[in-house]
Amino acid sequence: MRAKLKVYTNEDDALLFWSIEEPIDECRGFAIARRMKAGNKVTETFLPNRLGFETEENHGEAVEGQPAVTRPSTEWPFQRFSWTDHDADTGDVVSYRVIPVIRNTAGELEQQLAHASAWSPFATLGKNTSGTFQAFFNRGFVMSQFMARFLKAKKLTLKQFKQRISDKDDKTIRDFLSGDLRLALLNQLKIAKQEKTDVFAALFEMSDDELITALSGLGKRAHVVLANGSITKRKNETSAEARKRDENEDGRARLVSAKCEVEVKDRFLSPGALGHNKFLIRLGKNGKPAAVWTGSTNWAPTGLCTQVNNGLLVSDRAVAQVYLDQWHRLHDAKSAFPDPLVDSNSKPKKVARCTKSAQRRESRRPRSKIC
Repeated sequence: MRAKLKVYTNEDDALLFWSIEEPIDECRGFAIARRMKAGNKVTETFLPNRLGFETEENHGEAVEGQPAVTRPSTEWPFQRFSWTDHDADTGDVVSYRVIPVIRNTAGELEQQLAHASAWSPFATLGKNTSGTFQAFFNRGFVMSQFMARFLKAKKLTLKQFKQRISDKDDKTIRDFLSGDLRLALLNQLKIAKQEKTDVFAALFEMSDDELITALSGLGKRAHVVLANGSITKRKNETSAEARKRDENEDGRARLVSAKCEVEVKDRFLSPGALGHNKFLIRLGKNGKPAAVWTGSTNWAPTGLCTQVNNGLLVSDRAVAQVYLDQWHRLHDAKSAFPDPLVDSNSKPKKVARCTKSAQRRESRRPRSKIC
């Protein structure tokens, strides 16, 4: 029986899962074949594997000063039922199949084509550029062999790398690690600047130079509720005294200098609580909420580059309005937890869904409500 294969893609990875209905005698693993299409040309290769058999020389080891040892998966088959092809990149058009590899009676590895999966349909790697919900991801690969080799080549400790990830000297690795997540977030600020519209942000951390520069560029059209980050109480210091300190002091000063609407003290909650918001609402040309950016990403170099994070862009006026209402509640609360804020946070928010025909009708007349 043939192996069964499923392939899932995002903007720069292909994730493969496969299965077999029953054990295959003398099976030592699976070779993964990949077809890549460029125009009318199709090239076929086998994915490499860094982990060979225990008896192999350089099994799973990196030689000093050289890239990690790899061999085609026909020689070092994957001894598992899933794999992620990180070599595939945005724009690549790919198809895969998996082939069981056995050791025959002569002791040699042999592909069992009769049990190979069918080729998966060709798929194009790329981010979703349409639709109400668009998810974006970074490449938080700091705890990886790739980054271990990078840090060794640069003679940097992980702590040193985190401290200089914003520097222009590290722009290439910064761009790689932050991926489409950083670009999509910057694009929301770019749209607001081009359309001369307002944004409303509620943020926990604000220390990334590039994001601060982009947000500051909006001037008075940028409205920010900014927490004081994560503050640790010092010895012999009260929580009230510690709460006066600001982890985002530099970023806050730059926003104030750019005439953005950000208070010297917005939500100074830490220690004791965290103003852990990470969302931004962008208004449309009509002055009403057009989209909201949310997700797990702090506006800091570590959030963009050294942690595994996501961003979600919701292009829905009703959802954006819910977030804008929340922004105003946070803005009015300052560093407190008034009952209206607490009560609102305890209740789910329902939004109305509009049909396409209703949206078209509404676009032809003045808007009296968010739908």
